[in-house]
Amino acid sequence: VRIEGGGRSLFDRELIEEVGKTFEGCAWIRKVTSVERVFPVEIRVRFEYRQAHVAVRRDNGFVLVDSDGVRLPGVYAQPPTCDRAVAITGVASMPPGAGKAWEDEALRSGMAMADTIHETPLLQNLEIREVDVANYGGRQDARRSEMALVARNGCVLAWGRTPATARFGDLSADEKLENLRAVIA
Repeated sequence: VRIEGGGRSLFDRELIEEVGKTFEGCAWIRKVTSVERVFPVEIRVRFEYRQAHVAVRRDNGFVLVDSDGVRLPGVYAQPPTCDRAVAITGVASMPPGAGKAWEDEALRSGMAMADTIHETPLLQNLEIREVDVANYGGRQDARRSEMALVARNGCVLAWGRTPATARFGDLSADEKLENLRAVIA
């Protein structure tokens, strides 16, 4: 950041703190790691960017969320590149303002499933493109799967309950993957 004119001096005691707080106020910035004076007319700011982890499909477009569940600025007609290639659909709660944590268990479960898809070659080979959490906790129909995985070709895989809502006797994720492996072999 260059400081030229404007009546501010690099020696101003409050300038460094103000610059740091201004950067921290940006929803794209996770953390300001340092702010220092660089004479004669610069301030060096180091920070960590937030990365788009998943896109959440809403009626008006896609909303981005980082790996901590913090909503990022903007609504997009098409999902930009994210860390995870799947979109999450069916999140019932409204997204918070940019830079705020989106406190929604269905979203958290969808993000965990997106991570599982990313780490599981079998699910990657099926080209899963969406994780649907509309029935999380059985809120639409207690007899239907709480989470559905939608492949690129439109095939819907009923995943069942999520680890957060599992009951005694439910299959583990590994058991579900083994069953899926047997079916498609």
